[in-house]
Amino acid sequence: MVERTTEYLTPQEVEEEFRGSITVRTLQRWRSDDRKYGPPYLKVGNRILYPRDGLKKWAKENEYASTSDYGSKKAA
Repeated sequence: MVERTTEYLTPQEVEEEFRGSITVRTLQRWRSDDRKYGPPYLKVGNRILYPRDGLKKWAKENEYASTSDYGSKKAA
């Protein structure tokens, strides 16, 4: 992820941070999913903001060594 100085990111900035591998639409879908998958976020008025620290933690928790590891074990 590209380092920025802001503490919170908009969905568009999250998409940029993850180089388009997570889109604004995907973030929206995750927020509305009952399984509560996706990074933590705040709703301030009608704005959605993602805390930078929460994004980093979520990304680390969802890191895998290969696609065969997905759903079984985490990368070492």
